Amino acid sequence: MHEWLSQHLENGTILISWGTFEYFTQKELTSLLILVRDKNRQAAFAIAEPVNMDLDRETESRPRGNTAFSHNYPHLFRTTGYELLFTRVEPVNPDVPFYSNVMVIATTGLRDER
Repeated sequence: MHEWLSQHLENGTILISWGTFEYFTQKELTSLLILVRDKNRQAAFAIAEPVNMDLDRETESRPRGNTAFSHNYPHLFRTTGYELLFTRVEPVNPDVPFYSNVMVIATTGLRDER
């Protein structure tokens, strides 16, 4: 994926993920965020991903069964230099603590152009 993105990313790229980034390790996801940030003057991500973790207290990704991971997406975007324009956490089942869907819109480079 990194090779393809390196060749095809253009300024103004918007990447969308719905239940895909949960299958990346933290290292792979961080590397992707940095690649997109460094390759573009302006880029954005719009994601909706499941998590099973306390986003207020946990910053390290952890396994979430089989090959999936729970990532603290807001934290990962912030620490790799993105601006969070929108973040929403919605419980999947209110009876199960910290089992939620996280929605994020994050940008890089837009503030520089204002």
